[in-house]
Amino acid sequence: MPSAPVAVRYAAHGLCLVVQADSPALMAGLDAVLAPFAVGDDAAGGTPFTLRIKVGRPTDAIVLDPALKPFWAGRLADGGEAATYAREDLRFIDLPDRARLRADLAAGRGHLVVAPGCERATDYGCILPLLVDLFARAGQTAVHAAGVADTDGYAVLLSGISGRGKTTTALALLGAGRQLMADDTCFVGRESPDRPLTVWGLPRAVKVHAGTVALLPWLADMPSSPSAEPDERRIRLADVPSADPRRRFIPKAILLVSERNSRDHTLTVVDRLSAVTALTRENVRAADARAVGPAGRAFGMLTQLVAQCDVYALSVGPNLASLAERLADALG
Repeated sequence: MPSAPVAVRYAAHGLCLVVQADSPALMAGLDAVLAPFAVGDDAAGGTPFTLRIKVGRPTDAIVLDPALKPFWAGRLADGGEAATYAREDLRFIDLPDRARLRADLAAGRGHLVVAPGCERATDYGCILPLLVDLFARAGQTAVHAAGVADTDGYAVLLSGISGRGKTTTALALLGAGRQLMADDTCFVGRESPDRPLTVWGLPRAVKVHAGTVALLPWLADMPSSPSAEPDERRIRLADVPSADPRRRFIPKAILLVSERNSRDHTLTVVDRLSAVTALTRENVRAADARAVGPAGRAFGMLTQLVAQCDVYALSVGPNLASLAERLADALG
C-alpha cells in the first residue's frame, strides 16, 4: 500500500518552511535536521517557503532553464555527481539520474523530484544548499565551522578546510559544561541592531572518522550508522553532549584549525584582516556578486563576526586529552 502524503511546518530562527511530500521516506533527510523546529499548522510566523517533494523522473518533471548560469559542479560525499545553477533568486540543482530541485526564493516555492530509491541522495546535494539559501534570506549566514557552546551562553567556532580536524577538535573540547552545537555548519545572525551577533548550529549527524575514534576512545561505544565514506560513521548529535539548536549563543572566539603537529598544541593570535580573508575564502561563493546580494551580505556578516570575536590559529598536538585545559585561558 502506498504511503500517505505528509506535510510538516517548521519555524527556525526567522525561517518559516512548509514541506509537502508524497511519503515520509522523502521527508527523512530534511526532518533529521529540522525536527527540533517542527511546529503546528497554526503556529505564528512569516510567509512560508513551500517545498514540494515527490517521486518521479527528474529530467521529465523539471527542465533546466537556459537562462541560469552554472555555479558549481563536482562530486558529493556519497560519490554522486551534482551541478548547481543560479541566477539572482532562482536555484536549480541537478543530481544526474537521482534528483532535481528548482527553487524560486523570491516567490517562496520549490519543487524537488527524486528518482525511485534515491530518497536519501538529496541530503547533501539538494537539502543543505537550499537551507543555506533560505536561512540567508532570513538573516542567518552559514559558516562552515564546528561550534562548541558553554553554560554561560557563549560559543566558540572552529573553522578550517575539510579534513583539518574540526570535528575531532570540537569533540575534544566537550565536557565541563561545553556542548557541541554542530560539527560542520553553524549560522550567524543578529536578533536586533543593538544586540551582539548570535550563533546556532544545524543539528546534523556528526561524521566521525576512524582516526577520531582512536584519539577519543569514548566515541567507540556511541550508537552509529554507516556514512558515505568507508572509514567514517555517523553519530546522532543528541548522543553526544549537545546544545539545543533552538537556542542562540554569543560567539566569543574563532579557532582557525590548521594542520596537526607532532609536538604540542599551539595557539597564535590572528589579526582581523587575515581572519576575514580566511573565513571569506572558506564561506563566500557569489551566485549573485552584487554588494547587496547574498555574497555581499555574507561578507558583511563575516566581518562583523570577526570584529566581535578573538581569533586564533590552532595547531593541535598529539595529546588531545590536554587540549581543553590548554585552551581554557584563551576560551574563558
